[in-house]
Amino acid sequence: MSGAIAGAGESVFGKKKGMDELFAKLTAVLAGVFLLSSLGLAILK
Repeated sequence: MSGAIAGAGESVFGKKKGMDELFAKLTAVLAGVFLLSSLGLAILK
């Protein structure tokens, strides 16, 4: 069953290699923003 789901996902998103790179960069940026905001709030409190 997981192979069928993975195959369908590959057929839909397989052509969009740029989207994967975009999401990877976006995830890294959001993680950095979360880290800085968490540290800032911890220092202010």
